[in-house]
Amino acid sequence: MRVSAILLSIALAACVCGVSLAATPQPMHKGVVRDKPVRSSRLRTLYDQTGHDSGIGVPSQNFEDEFDIYDDMLADDFVVPEGKRWKISEIEVEGTYFDGIGPAHSLNIAIYKNKHGLPGKLVAKYDEIGIAEDRFGPLVVQLPEWLKLKPGRYWMSVQANLDFSVEGEWGWETASIILDNPAVFQNPGDGFMTGCTTWAPLRTCISDFEAGDLLFALRGRETTPQGPDRG
Repeated sequence: MRVSAILLSIALAACVCGVSLAATPQPMHKGVVRDKPVRSSRLRTLYDQTGHDSGIGVPSQNFEDEFDIYDDMLADDFVVPEGKRWKISEIEVEGTYFDGIGPAHSLNIAIYKNKHGLPGKLVAKYDEIGIAEDRFGPLVVQLPEWLKLKPGRYWMSVQANLDFSVEGEWGWETASIILDNPAVFQNPGDGFMTGCTTWAPLRTCISDFEAGDLLFALRGRETTPQGPDRG
């Protein structure tokens, strides 16, 4: 499955920060998506937002120190239904390595409560978590402990750790539709000169970006207040 590209010009950003254009990370780029990863467990799929692939990937990456101003993050929301409790053990993220490089060293994953349609209070954070499966961009991670969530709306951010000068860029694949709130983006150092230094809708940050949400799935067990696990 080929990934088309929307290439946002950052010549001005390269001029301002003093980094040559040829050596500057790009907010969207060409890449190739291989086969989806085989599920690494028999856990129940609690949430699946892996359909309607738009063929576009957007970086959500922790770069090396030289390119810290380009560190950026994507996040998308999901809902734990009323009357249920989720215990999440595994996360699958559909992605791609731009220009066929990679791989990522690890992932940073954060879960937030919802606040006015944006990520709010931090619920859980996993830094430099190892990748259980990497099928050339689509990634599966297994959490070191059960992530227990009560009913409500949450946001998940996934950021890949890899060095641009060696491994290039990793992009989170996007959907052609929007479910609930649109995906959000932030680039605290504003290296891409989008103005989105805090969480903002992705379409607001990259004006010619027409795709929708991010592709991911959550697996684990579902419980009810009075019932046993339903694995």
